[in-house]
Amino acid sequence: MGTRKTLTKKQLKVIEEMITGEEMTDAIRKAYDCKNDKSAYVIKSNLNKSELFKKELERQSEVKNKIVESEGKKLVEILEKIFPKQERMEILVKIARGKDQRAVLESLKEINKIEGEYPDTKLGIYRALDTQRQKVITEGDLKLIEATEVIEQSRKEIEHKDE
Repeated sequence: MGTRKTLTKKQLKVIEEMITGEEMTDAIRKAYDCKNDKSAYVIKSNLNKSELFKKELERQSEVKNKIVESEGKKLVEILEKIFPKQERMEILVKIARGKDQRAVLESLKEINKIEGEYPDTKLGIYRALDTQRQKVITEGDLKLIEATEVIEQSRKEIEHKDE
């Protein structure tokens, strides 16, 4: 028995299912209509040994990732134009809860951008908070100095009256 040069329809179906987020064993069950786990595990073992299968899975994964990334960017641009921030967040959260890991990562990145959770923007927020904190401290110090001066002035007036 020679080595196959092409994948079977069922093997391609497994790849298709895996590309959409299915676990390999579940994808095999669907493609091969397996009635028990043992059959699925035997097929899984054989597919994992197949260089042809692994190369095709990798190729299709790369193609899908490029498409998802490109389409994800387009989707975000459209969402930004059409939907207010809260609605965009709700849509991105739904995507983030999906099975497609690449889409999940992209949507989480966008959620973080919207929320300002990226380190570069966070540093700006920290700087702004620090500036605000310094302003509060400075204002507090001024009030404390003013209060101290008022108390000192009142004490001097009382001492002066006692003389």
